Amino acid sequence: LRSSVRGWVAVALALVMVAVNWSYELRSGASRTLYHWPQVAAYLARQGPASRSLVLTAAYEEEILLRHYYAGPIPIQTFLPSAYRRSGDEVAHRIRRIALANIRPDNVGEVADVVAGYDTVWTVNGGGWYFADRGGSLQTWLQEHCELDDSVEVVAAPIDSSPLTVDRYSNCTRTPRPRAL
Repeated sequence: LRSSVRGWVAVALALVMVAVNWSYELRSGASRTLYHWPQVAAYLARQGPASRSLVLTAAYEEEILLRHYYAGPIPIQTFLPSAYRRSGDEVAHRIRRIALANIRPDNVGEVADVVAGYDTVWTVNGGGWYFADRGGSLQTWLQEHCELDDSVEVVAAPIDSSPLTVDRYSNCTRTPRPRAL
């Protein structure tokens, strides 16, 4: 009788521990991954486009997350080097967009075609950006060819997670801007 009671107590404790862990993971995991995106969407909606604007993301998953929360007037586009753009097969295209779209110094110049015609370019720089642009080529290109007007970090609360950075650029040109002395 004693061993069966101990067995039931052990099972009950194990179930309580599993439930507490799952509860914590669901709450904190949601905060870490999704809580920033509604804040970013609200920030973009508040700022609104002063002129022809574009939101530029480097990673496809960031475009999807932002589109889920943001329904404002600024169009959202992922920068993809031409080698990874649609080639007819939808499955292959998705694989390319998610897994292979690396931005490098030799293909980052194509961003001029993406930002051409826009007065303001917003970038949303999250975790996926670092995988797509490991060397910082796109960020460097924007800094050299555009004027940085504003930069805001959005951090998920109450958990101290990595922030999303929203930068607003204007006056982008095809040729690099002269460096300040």
